[in-house]
Amino acid sequence: PAWRYRAAAPEPAPAPYRTLAAALLEHLATAGGGVPAAARAGQAWGRRLAAALPQPASAVEATVTVLRDLGFDPQVHRAGGAEPFTPDAATSTGDAAGSTTDTAESTADTASTGPGSSDPASAGPGSARDVEVHLHTCPFLELVGQQPDVMCALHAGVIRGVLRTTGAADGEAVLEPFAAPNACVARLRVPTDHSGQP
Repeated sequence: PAWRYRAAAPEPAPAPYRTLAAALLEHLATAGGGVPAAARAGQAWGRRLAAALPQPASAVEATVTVLRDLGFDPQVHRAGGAEPFTPDAATSTGDAAGSTTDTAESTADTASTGPGSSDPASAGPGSARDVEVHLHTCPFLELVGQQPDVMCALHAGVIRGVLRTTGAADGEAVLEPFAAPNACVARLRVPTDHSGQP
């Protein structure tokens, strides 16, 4: 008979770790400073995770690697989030045609590079590009229902910590829960260097 395979969901953390995570989340939400404290804790965590990475090709690649290692199943998407693609393919070939940075963002978010701009090279030094990362799995989904604002602030903080540690010192991240079908969306604002690469 033929072999049959099926994808399996990652094993959840053991019960004591889930209980500890729930207790820490509750503390942050009630007595520990709420959303701002969660964001700061996330940034510190993100900095530690990024410092442990081998040299990434870009801040976006580092962010995707950390999110994957944490169990988020991240995918970088083209403008509007329609098609996933591999960000390292674009950066390793030098294809700066916007593969890793085209997204449908608000006018305010695209003002520095112009609405609809798809050429990072056209953005001058000191400008920023927007990147959209869809997170198809949340390893903490059972806790999100308890304190969604605090949990999402913690995760957005992790992303900011990674960005800022891996070359995007002014990088920003907004995490929008369930903003895409079957996924949360991390919208990254990544400053570009003189070559136009994030």
